[in-house]
Amino acid sequence: MTTCIVSIADTEEMARTLDRYLRCHFGSRIESYFMTYGRNLLSGSLLRQTDLFILELLRRDDIGYRAEGIFAAEKWVPIGKRVLIVSGAAKLAAAELSSYWDLATLESLHERVQRLLERPPVPVRDFVRLKGSFKEYCRPAVDHHRGYPSNRQ
Repeated sequence: MTTCIVSIADTEEMARTLDRYLRCHFGSRIESYFMTYGRNLLSGSLLRQTDLFILELLRRDDIGYRAEGIFAAEKWVPIGKRVLIVSGAAKLAAAELSSYWDLATLESLHERVQRLLERPPVPVRDFVRLKGSFKEYCRPAVDHHRGYPSNRQ
């Protein structure tokens, strides 16, 4: 059976780069898709078949950067989905978490992906710790219908 990985990033270029990297390292062993936070093409069917979501940590909106990857992970982990948040940062404290990868992480991105695929989904508390590491980016989302920012998260 093929493993399904969905990469979601702030820009199409980043999403496409993650997808190409995965295809390069895992080849025909995976089925992979990519999209952006702004143009999310995640259907119910694709959600059900996804074994791992790779989420870019930050998304830029009208008022700055937001830790979109953390908020998306908090939706999918409770329904049993594996999630890996990736960032171009080098945050040593956060790099200890198996649900997070950045430039300070000692193992390569594909090694981290492989390890996550071999284990059950990480607990939601990992994302609470990530919120602490990136608290300056944990703010409500911009809601164009209700004003800036919305009261929802």
